[in-house]
Amino acid sequence: MSMDKNNFSVLRQQFAQCVFNHKIHEKACDRMEKFQSKIKWLNVIVLLFVIVFLLLQTKYPDNSLFGSISIWITVFEILYLFIQKEFSIEQKAQEHKKIALQYLWLRDKYKNFIADIMNDLSNNLVISRRDLLQDQYKIITSLAPQTTYEDYKNAQLTLLWTTNSDEEFTWSDKEINRFLPKDMRI
Repeated sequence: MSMDKNNFSVLRQQFAQCVFNHKIHEKACDRMEKFQSKIKWLNVIVLLFVIVFLLLQTKYPDNSLFGSISIWITVFEILYLFIQKEFSIEQKAQEHKKIALQYLWLRDKYKNFIADIMNDLSNNLVISRRDLLQDQYKIITSLAPQTTYEDYKNAQLTLLWTTNSDEEFTWSDKEINRFLPKDMRI
Protein backbone atom coordinates (compact mmCIF):
# COMPACT_ATOMS: atom_id res chain seq x y z
CA MET A 1 0.00 0.00 0.00
CA SER A 2 1.49 3.33 -1.08
CA MET A 3 -0.34 5.43 1.52
CA ASP A 4 0.77 5.79 5.13
CA LYS A 5 -1.36 4.19 7.86
CA ASN A 6 -2.62 7.49 9.33
CA ASN A 7 -3.85 8.86 6.02
CA PHE A 8 -5.46 5.53 5.19
CA SER A 9 -7.22 5.59 8.55
CA VAL A 10 -8.53 9.11 7.86
CA LEU A 11 -9.74 7.99 4.44
CA ARG A 12 -11.60 5.04 5.97
CA GLN A 13 -13.17 7.42 8.51
CA GLN A 14 -14.39 9.63 5.65
CA PHE A 15 -15.81 6.58 3.90
CA ALA A 16 -17.69 5.60 7.08
CA GLN A 17 -18.96 9.16 7.49
CA CYS A 18 -20.38 9.01 3.94
CA VAL A 19 -22.09 5.75 4.84
CA PHE A 20 -23.54 7.35 7.96
CA ASN A 21 -24.64 10.59 6.27
CA HIS A 22 -26.29 8.56 3.53
CA LYS A 23 -28.27 6.65 6.16
CA ILE A 24 -29.19 9.79 8.14
CA HIS A 25 -30.72 11.38 5.05
CA GLU A 26 -32.52 8.16 4.17
CA LYS A 27 -34.02 8.17 7.66
CA ALA A 28 -34.96 11.85 7.34
CA CYS A 29 -36.68 11.10 4.03
CA ASP A 30 -38.53 8.15 5.59
CA ARG A 31 -39.66 10.32 8.53
CA MET A 32 -40.95 13.05 6.27
CA GLU A 33 -42.69 10.60 3.92
CA LYS A 34 -44.50 9.02 6.88
CA PHE A 35 -45.56 12.48 8.07
CA GLN A 36 -46.73 13.38 4.55
CA SER A 37 -48.74 10.17 4.42
CA LYS A 38 -50.52 11.10 7.67
CA ILE A 39 -51.25 14.54 6.28
CA LYS A 40 -52.74 13.06 3.12
CA TRP A 41 -54.97 10.74 5.15
CA LEU A 42 -56.14 13.68 7.24
CA ASN A 43 -57.01 15.48 3.99
CA VAL A 44 -59.10 12.50 2.90
CA ILE A 45 -60.91 12.41 6.24
CA VAL A 46 -61.64 16.14 6.21
CA LEU A 47 -62.93 15.93 2.64
CA LEU A 48 -65.17 13.03 3.63
CA PHE A 49 -66.64 15.20 6.39
CA VAL A 50 -67.28 17.99 3.88
CA ILE A 51 -69.08 15.55 1.57
CA VAL A 52 -71.10 14.04 4.42
CA PHE A 53 -72.28 17.46 5.63
CA LEU A 54 -73.05 18.63 2.09
CA LEU A 55 -75.15 15.48 1.58
CA LEU A 56 -76.88 16.05 4.91
CA GLN A 57 -77.61 19.62 3.85
CA THR A 58 -79.21 18.44 0.59
CA LYS A 59 -81.24 15.81 2.45
CA TYR A 60 -82.37 18.30 5.11
CA PRO A 61 -82.46 21.69 3.32
CA ASP A 62 -84.38 23.36 6.16
CA ASN A 63 -81.55 22.66 8.66
CA SER A 64 -78.93 25.36 8.13
CA LEU A 65 -76.61 23.77 10.72
CA PHE A 66 -75.31 21.22 8.17
CA GLY A 67 -74.53 23.97 5.66
CA SER A 68 -72.70 26.02 8.27
CA ILE A 69 -70.66 23.03 9.41
CA SER A 70 -69.71 22.10 5.83
CA ILE A 71 -68.63 25.71 5.16
CA TRP A 72 -66.41 25.77 8.25
CA ILE A 73 -64.89 22.39 7.43
CA THR A 74 -64.24 23.58 3.87
CA VAL A 75 -62.55 26.75 5.16
CA PHE A 76 -60.44 24.61 7.48
CA GLU A 77 -59.49 22.32 4.58
CA ILE A 78 -58.47 25.27 2.39
CA LEU A 79 -56.29 26.70 5.16
CA TYR A 80 -54.85 23.26 5.85
CA LEU A 81 -53.96 22.79 2.17
CA PHE A 82 -52.35 26.23 2.08
CA ILE A 83 -50.21 25.42 5.12
CA GLN A 84 -49.17 22.13 3.53
CA LYS A 85 -48.12 23.94 0.38
CA GLU A 86 -46.10 26.48 2.37
CA PHE A 87 -44.24 23.86 4.41
CA SER A 88 -43.73 21.60 1.34
CA ILE A 89 -42.98 18.46 3.32
CA GLU A 90 -43.01 16.30 0.22
CA GLN A 91 -40.39 18.53 -1.43
CA LYS A 92 -38.20 18.40 1.69
CA ALA A 93 -38.42 14.61 1.69
CA GLN A 94 -37.25 14.62 -1.91
CA GLU A 95 -34.33 16.89 -0.99
CA HIS A 96 -33.23 14.39 1.67
CA LYS A 97 -33.55 11.56 -0.83
CA LYS A 98 -31.46 13.46 -3.38
CA ILE A 99 -28.71 14.15 -0.82
CA ALA A 100 -28.81 10.52 0.36
CA LEU A 101 -28.19 9.44 -3.23
CA GLN A 102 -25.30 11.92 -3.51
CA TYR A 103 -23.73 10.46 -0.36
CA LEU A 104 -24.29 6.96 -1.75
CA TRP A 105 -22.49 7.98 -4.95
CA LEU A 106 -19.61 9.45 -2.91
CA ARG A 107 -19.54 6.39 -0.66
CA ASP A 108 -19.02 4.19 -3.73
CA LYS A 109 -16.24 6.49 -4.93
CA TYR A 110 -14.53 6.18 -1.54
CA LYS A 111 -14.91 2.40 -1.62
CA ASN A 112 -13.34 2.26 -5.09
CA PHE A 113 -10.58 4.58 -3.92
CA ILE A 114 -9.82 2.33 -0.95
CA ALA A 115 -9.58 -0.61 -3.37
CA ASP A 116 -7.21 1.37 -5.60
CA ILE A 117 -5.01 2.21 -2.61
CA MET A 118 -4.96 -1.42 -1.55
CA ASN A 119 -3.78 -2.20 -5.10
CA ASP A 120 -0.84 0.23 -4.69
CA LEU A 121 -2.07 3.37 -6.40
CA SER A 122 0.80 5.89 -6.68
CA ASN A 123 1.17 8.34 -3.79
CA ASN A 124 0.67 11.41 -6.01
CA LEU A 125 -2.62 10.02 -7.35
CA VAL A 126 -3.71 9.12 -3.83
CA ILE A 127 -3.22 12.66 -2.57
CA SER A 128 -4.98 14.34 -5.50
CA ARG A 129 -7.96 11.93 -5.42
CA ARG A 130 -8.21 12.20 -1.64
CA ASP A 131 -8.42 15.99 -1.88
CA LEU A 132 -10.96 15.80 -4.71
CA LEU A 133 -13.18 13.44 -2.71
CA GLN A 134 -12.91 15.71 0.33
CA ASP A 135 -14.03 18.67 -1.80
CA GLN A 136 -16.98 16.66 -3.13
CA TYR A 137 -17.90 15.67 0.43
CA LYS A 138 -17.88 19.33 1.51
CA ILE A 139 -20.11 20.34 -1.41
CA ILE A 140 -22.70 17.64 -0.68
CA THR A 141 -22.66 18.47 3.03
CA SER A 142 -23.13 22.18 2.34
CA LEU A 143 -26.20 21.44 0.18
CA ALA A 144 -27.76 18.98 2.61
CA PRO A 145 -30.98 19.96 4.40
CA GLN A 146 -31.05 19.85 8.18
CA THR A 147 -31.72 16.51 9.84
CA THR A 148 -33.00 15.80 13.33
CA TYR A 149 -31.57 14.02 16.34
CA GLU A 150 -34.20 11.32 15.71
CA ASP A 151 -32.78 10.77 12.19
CA TYR A 152 -29.29 10.55 13.69
CA LYS A 153 -30.31 7.95 16.28
CA ASN A 154 -32.28 5.91 13.73
CA ALA A 155 -29.26 5.86 11.42
CA GLN A 156 -27.07 4.67 14.29
CA LEU A 157 -29.52 1.90 15.14
CA THR A 158 -29.74 0.79 11.53
CA LEU A 159 -26.00 0.75 10.89
CA LEU A 160 -24.60 -0.19 14.30
CA TRP A 161 -27.57 -1.85 16.03
CA THR A 162 -26.97 0.50 18.95
CA THR A 163 -26.84 4.21 19.70
CA ASN A 164 -23.84 6.22 20.79
CA SER A 165 -24.37 9.09 23.19
CA ASP A 166 -21.34 10.93 21.79
CA GLU A 167 -22.53 12.73 18.65
CA GLU A 168 -18.97 13.29 17.43
CA PHE A 169 -17.85 9.70 17.58
CA THR A 170 -15.24 8.12 15.36
CA TRP A 171 -15.59 4.80 13.64
CA SER A 172 -13.73 1.73 14.83
CA ASP A 173 -12.06 -0.49 12.26
CA LYS A 174 -14.60 -3.18 13.10
CA GLU A 175 -17.51 -0.81 12.33
CA ILE A 176 -15.93 0.43 9.10
CA ASN A 177 -15.21 -3.12 8.02
CA ARG A 178 -18.95 -3.90 8.22
CA PHE A 179 -19.50 -1.42 5.38
CA LEU A 180 -16.77 -2.87 3.15
CA PRO A 181 -16.51 -6.11 1.16
CA LYS A 182 -14.53 -8.85 2.95
CA ASP A 183 -11.49 -8.45 0.71
CA MET A 184 -11.20 -4.77 1.64
CA ARG A 185 -11.33 -5.17 5.41
CA ILE A 186 -8.34 -4.67 7.68
